[in-house]
Amino acid sequence: MKTAISALEQKQREIEAQEARLYDMVRNQINLLGMAGGRENFDRIARLHEQSARQLCNNPRVVQECAVFFYNQREFDKAIDWFVTYLNIHTISLSQRIYGAKTLADTQYKKGLVDEALANNQLALDLLANVPDPKGEEELIVEAGALCTRGVILHHKGQLEESESYYLRALALADSMLQMGMEHKDLPRSRFSVLTNLVSLYISQGRFAEALPKTRIMESDCLRNLRPTDDQSQMDYAYSLGQKGLVFMQMGQLDSAAVVQEAALEHWRPLYKKNPQGYAIYYANVLNNLFILHFYTQEYDKAEQLQQEAIQLRQDQLSDGTDESKLLYAQQLNNMGFLNYTRGQWDKALTDFLQAQAIQEELCQRQYEAYIQELNRTRINIVQVYLCQKRYAECEALDGQCLSEAEALYAKYGEGYLPTYLYAQCNHGELLLAQGKTEQALEIWRRVNQLMPNYVEQNPGTTFPAALKEKGVIK
Repeated sequence: MKTAISALEQKQREIEAQEARLYDMVRNQINLLGMAGGRENFDRIARLHEQSARQLCNNPRVVQECAVFFYNQREFDKAIDWFVTYLNIHTISLSQRIYGAKTLADTQYKKGLVDEALANNQLALDLLANVPDPKGEEELIVEAGALCTRGVILHHKGQLEESESYYLRALALADSMLQMGMEHKDLPRSRFSVLTNLVSLYISQGRFAEALPKTRIMESDCLRNLRPTDDQSQMDYAYSLGQKGLVFMQMGQLDSAAVVQEAALEHWRPLYKKNPQGYAIYYANVLNNLFILHFYTQEYDKAEQLQQEAIQLRQDQLSDGTDESKLLYAQQLNNMGFLNYTRGQWDKALTDFLQAQAIQEELCQRQYEAYIQELNRTRINIVQVYLCQKRYAECEALDGQCLSEAEALYAKYGEGYLPTYLYAQCNHGELLLAQGKTEQALEIWRRVNQLMPNYVEQNPGTTFPAALKEKGVIK
């Protein structure tokens, strides 16, 4: 019996070695196609990955690489199917099962399956709790990733304090691995991911002074790991520049923001040309940031050109069917609407805002807490257009809803939501003024100035001060 088992094991090893040789040949072909770039070559890579995964469906490496490829290409339905296949391979180790649960959760979150993502993320964390200390590098790197994903999901759900605590735990774990001299190949990327999400959280809360040092750490780390032939390192560096530029923009340092965002665009452009499907979302992000900069500096023609390009990219991305792509498309429509509004093209602006509202209302039906901020901002923009068009009956019907939403969101998110809350207040005050309720309108104006004395300078789109002056209420 012992001889028979040894022979069986030997045969299995021979099969695995043969599979590895065959797949290495395929991988060489995939690498050459990837270096060449272009949509046609990436379609060929997709076919090669799927053919290999079907033929070698019990080989964890082959199935994992197939799933990861489709994740990076934002084909999340296929990625989910292959990660499920990976988890169903009965020979995978505990570490591989933890990795599979964690990456399946990441993919489900990207697809908008938040509850499923939360369940698989919890499974990964539960499995990690069963790994005896000291954990190895593989387990630690997956644990840091799972903690970060937990933070992302909680941020999405509006649970900001809990989200920050998970980000900080993940960052502390990554930092401790560095201090212990660990050199896992995924450690820099894992730490970078935590920092990007932490910066996004700080930006959403208006905590720019805390966000800026983190973006400098990201940039420094990326420069240290930057390699000309490595797309991932180029992508991370470009993303770090975009985040830094966004913080500068929010802090009102527009010259610094412009320099950094232009540098980010130059790094994204060749990546996007090489792999449009994989990088379009990030390229559009930088175009949008530059649009905002040119909008602030009143270079409206340049802003419109950037916005049109970004809208087209966002529209193309809708084919992936994700909530993220729908949200981003709605944001671009909102931005175009605000540009049209600023130019006095109110009918065009209203069309843009109403399209954005329809998308956001659909998203809110599924996950209210995740998308209500975006929807509230769009509704406030619609009220502003109605005020300009003197459509007071339609304005009044929406104004109360906007105001109650904005008050609840300001109570929840604090300073990060203050400008939007005050925008809603100004709209309400202007409506009261149109209705002849001058004292009530003036009281709102006093409150706006008390909460944010420089509100008008930072939000020149509001028409409330002009309406007050026209009525002779203020000088």
